[in-house]
Amino acid sequence: MAAVVLEDFYKPFFSKELSEKQTYFFMKATVIITGAACLGMVYVVEKLGAVLQLAMSIGAIANGPSLGLSTMGILLPWVNAKGALAGGFTSLIFMAWLCIKAQSMISSGDLAFPEKPVSTEGCHYHFTPKNYKGFAGSPINLTDIMHTDEEYMFYRLSYLWYCLVGTFVALFVGMLVSFVTKPNDPRDVDPKLLAPFIRKYIKSREYPNQPEDSIIYAYGSPKQSHNATRAANDKISELPMTNLNGAPNV
Repeated sequence: MAAVVLEDFYKPFFSKELSEKQTYFFMKATVIITGAACLGMVYVVEKLGAVLQLAMSIGAIANGPSLGLSTMGILLPWVNAKGALAGGFTSLIFMAWLCIKAQSMISSGDLAFPEKPVSTEGCHYHFTPKNYKGFAGSPINLTDIMHTDEEYMFYRLSYLWYCLVGTFVALFVGMLVSFVTKPNDPRDVDPKLLAPFIRKYIKSREYPNQPEDSIIYAYGSPKQSHNATRAANDKISELPMTNLNGAPNV
């Protein structure tokens, strides 16, 4: 990490070259600061709940908008640059707000996910509610659970759905902004940038020779590509063969 910080963050932005001694102290300081930050994050993560949920929630902040932008690029040719930019930023902000708000509510105890009751002790088809332990380990009764469901229903969405939610937000906003600000004409889009099954339904205006399915040939057609490859191989075979010392083989 210290070498990465030195090569990618210091050298590109500072023209002054560091001496060997300065480089040594710079990397040592980077290691100390990075280590202290990692140790400090341990106490933060401890208050935020399960590590897997936290990692996937943070990843969904970027993965959802990224998937939405990629989907707009290969499946929705009428989405323009303004729509894609607005959709990506809106999805990024929305997912960041959703993830941060949900994690803060979990850490404060306002949002809890109690375990399901599994005991069948004294089972006569007449169960009485028992106290459950919440996500943070504090006891929660049935009244608190029902109140939490009604007040924070939106934040109780599983973190496994965050990426999909971010994708749909990006797609919806991107298409809406594109139609408001004049969408692209699909016929003006290079078919090489679209998914193969989308090309079949779009007749390009500027690119009449559409590629065959998902195969894009460098010389226009399979026959031309084959002939060009064969000609290149013939030229290579005509070159004189030499040994390792550079002298021609006898």
